[in-house]
Amino acid sequence: MKKLSLFFFTFIMIFLMLIGIKTTNVDAVTITTDDQAMDAAPDGLQLGDLSSDNLFELGSHTDGSDSSIYKGDVLRLTQVSIPNQVASVWSNESRENYIDTGQKQTLSVWLYFGANIGGSEGMALVLQNDKNTTNAIAKDGNNIAGGESMGVWGSDVSNKKDKSAIAASAIQNSWALEFDGIVNSSGNNSYEDYDNGTPGNSFDDYQPDPLNRRISDQHMAWAYPGSPDSYNLLGNVSSGFLGMDKTNYYELLHNDIDQVPLNFAADASLAWHHLIIKYTPPTDADPDEATLEYKFNDKSLNGYAQHLKTGQTYVDHTLNLKLSNLGLKKGDPLLYGFTAANGSSQDNSELNSIVFESMPSIVDADENAYVVDETNKNKISSSNDVMTDDDKKLPDTTTVHPKDDLTFNYMIRYNSGKEDLADPIAKIDLPDNIKLTTDTSGNIGKIVYADGSSDPISSGTVDGNTVTVKINKTLTSSFNTAKVVLNATAADVLDDTSSLKVEASHAKFESNNYIADVQTPEFSIMAPQDNLTITKTSTDPVTISPKGSTNLTGTMKFDNQANVDNSDMDIYVSVDGGESKIYKDTASDNGKFSIPFGSSDVKQHKITVQVVDDNYTSASGIKDVIASNKLTYTVNVQDLALIASSDSLSTTILNQTSVPMPAITAEYNDGSDISGSDLSINYTISNPNYDSGNPESGQATVKGIAESESSETQLSYDMLIDNSDDPGLKVGKNTIKVTVADGAGHTSNALTYVIDVQDKNPVLSYGDGTDGNITQMGTDDTIDFPIKSAYEDNLSFAPSDLTYSVSVDGKKVADLPKSSDDASTTSYDSTIELTQAALGIDDQTTPTHTVTFKATDPYGRVSNKLTYNLKMIYKSASLTYKDDYSFGALNQSPEERIVKRTSDWDIAVNTIDSPYQLTASAGDLTSDNQTLAGQLIYVNPNSSQVTSMNSPVLVSENDNDTTNSYSISSKWGSDAGVLLEVDPNAVAGSYSGKIKWNLTDSLD
Repeated sequence: MKKLSLFFFTFIMIFLMLIGIKTTNVDAVTITTDDQAMDAAPDGLQLGDLSSDNLFELGSHTDGSDSSIYKGDVLRLTQVSIPNQVASVWSNESRENYIDTGQKQTLSVWLYFGANIGGSEGMALVLQNDKNTTNAIAKDGNNIAGGESMGVWGSDVSNKKDKSAIAASAIQNSWALEFDGIVNSSGNNSYEDYDNGTPGNSFDDYQPDPLNRRISDQHMAWAYPGSPDSYNLLGNVSSGFLGMDKTNYYELLHNDIDQVPLNFAADASLAWHHLIIKYTPPTDADPDEATLEYKFNDKSLNGYAQHLKTGQTYVDHTLNLKLSNLGLKKGDPLLYGFTAANGSSQDNSELNSIVFESMPSIVDADENAYVVDETNKNKISSSNDVMTDDDKKLPDTTTVHPKDDLTFNYMIRYNSGKEDLADPIAKIDLPDNIKLTTDTSGNIGKIVYADGSSDPISSGTVDGNTVTVKINKTLTSSFNTAKVVLNATAADVLDDTSSLKVEASHAKFESNNYIADVQTPEFSIMAPQDNLTITKTSTDPVTISPKGSTNLTGTMKFDNQANVDNSDMDIYVSVDGGESKIYKDTASDNGKFSIPFGSSDVKQHKITVQVVDDNYTSASGIKDVIASNKLTYTVNVQDLALIASSDSLSTTILNQTSVPMPAITAEYNDGSDISGSDLSINYTISNPNYDSGNPESGQATVKGIAESESSETQLSYDMLIDNSDDPGLKVGKNTIKVTVADGAGHTSNALTYVIDVQDKNPVLSYGDGTDGNITQMGTDDTIDFPIKSAYEDNLSFAPSDLTYSVSVDGKKVADLPKSSDDASTTSYDSTIELTQAALGIDDQTTPTHTVTFKATDPYGRVSNKLTYNLKMIYKSASLTYKDDYSFGALNQSPEERIVKRTSDWDIAVNTIDSPYQLTASAGDLTSDNQTLAGQLIYVNPNSSQVTSMNSPVLVSENDNDTTNSYSISSKWGSDAGVLLEVDPNAVAGSYSGKIKWNLTDSLD
């Protein structure tokens, strides 16, 4: 040892001298000090002191050793200030601190090897069953063996005649894992080259087969210290008088050598090294051979798995541990502890220290962290050991899709121990690119225990990216698991070709008797290669009996691929919020599924269905897991019930009197005979525009129901909602709920329909040939009113659906019969014929009236008012005549002459229930201040009497109260009626004058 340390020091000095020659400036190397390392020490279990009353007690050690407990949880074995110090510490069996070889056990510790550049001899983890118990230590005669022995291996400082002799000086019945800080070797380069070996300084010489290698730096390896097979005789050196005494020197046969830096750390985070030992008991097939796995530098000081970090060398080995080499059988207690040794100088003395996270028999537990993609039904994990059975079945993946629902699971499992695991706290660091989601109660997750019970995790446990959760229930051998479940959503990606990385999520479980770290694996967020949509095709909801069943059917469709292979489709079915079960449907046609469901539990069941294709391959050959949307089916399980079903429709109508409903099928949920069940159909109609939400009810047992199809198990009906019934449809959305009842008191589920009656009113306008003014002559009984009917927005309607009412002078007098025309139209012309009696206007004292019409349809919608001005003429006489008459032309003559008319003058008298008398008179005929010599005369056509018209002359009369048209001039011959008498030698010219007609409607 001393020779090696001097050589090493000399080498450093020479190296620095060479550097000094070649350079002018050398930067100092930053080295973590012991104080800095102690400040950065990880949290550990409280140890008390090193006495028989606590978890560990101080074993054999050299005089002046100062092994102690620092700050309650750091065990300091050796000190910087004490060269040649050798110390040991052992688990206290009286405090039940040992390894139970019949149980799975875990030991987790942090190791610190000091800050000096030279390093100490090192430390060793020792599992021992030495009969000296706490006095177990390697000896050189009566002295404690230090140096390369480190207090555990045999010593060859004094001569040992053979391998058995050196093995006898080691800790007996033991296994040791050394952390060797100084290479004790002659530096030989082959197994045969050992002539320069030295007793006490040859353990690390060239290793023979199967290792066949030289050890050149700080290292770790294992062996059985008390086994002769762990040593190899290399040679001897002469001493004493004339060299007669021989001292043999040996090498230690190292198993699983790993050269790793131990001390002289540049950063406090690298100064502490984590070691975990996992012991698995022997099987019944080989009760002597246990399994031991050790990992060194497996995690960083902040708890993350070391293979994701840099700066320390990761070591992982698994070996077979022979219990017989330890003098044990399965189930016996096995002590564990550490030995440590400083070198012979201050430069080779270190503050070798240990922090315990878990102790095997106190609490043995395992942990796991993994992510479940609840959308795609797969998981991201590195181990299936500590995991629920359902999660174990999920396929593994390394990618999720944007906005997938995720659960981050941090699970701890209590295996065994002398103490329960009480009140552990989980401190979880969340990664970026995921978002915690809360439920309606503001919870971000839950703690799920072994019995299925759970505690909610409030959003108040979140502080930045850290969640701190206290596990409120104590874990024991019969109540052994707790799983912290956090609900999250994956972030979105920029586009279909980009991705996001989700770093590991670290969790630390910590209680007063157990500390452990765990983390989820890294994964990526990538856009899915396709979308899968599932759609219901079966009736929903559906009702069955406890003995019946139904098929929940649907279709499956990809956006980018035409074909769906049912054999690739995992159908996840969850009933009433329970765990999802996988169902395969290869019997249905590809792209369709049918899930049978039945239950004896009488209640409403909600069945959630989601389909996942975990074997999807895109057109470009990319593998992916594609999850569909979720469907929820409702199945009502009833003891014996009527089931009503139909194709539900929403119908928009204008004003049909009878509205056909979808066919209604009635059956019993157990498929029994329904043909003689005396069914009735009941319905309610509600319309918030009229009834304030209170439905009106009716029974449609007779009107509007017709049995269209029937069988022994089903009856089918066609139903009409007749708006002449009470209740009836009204403007707006009419909600119709229909149930079927039988004579035994069973009532079916309700079917709901919506009939939307449009809020469009009739429009009335004047028919052709009238402007709203009507004159009725005489006492004819019938008066015609031309009306055009239509609807707003030119909607179609049936004329037979309109009812007209009429009012005269503001007073309603009648509702008119409906039209028989039921053909659909957008405009309807009609003439309404009404008698004077019907109108109430046969009183001849009132000659003018206003007659108003309006139309009403079956839903109470009223048209505009259409008003006519009606004038009644009861007795009258009127004259029809022309404004211009003429006589024939003649030459001047000395004779008196009679001039005839040139045409029929069209003079007529029209009477309405009246006599009449017509007289006529005329003045002179003149032209440019010239008066014609002559006059107009009237020649009676009956008597040929000639009368001058200078005074009124009777032309025609009738003394009867008649209604007639009397033509006057048509009865005049060419020599009768009004003629012109001209005197002799009358001056020629064009003359004009006026005839005065006087018509009276009486003879008085």
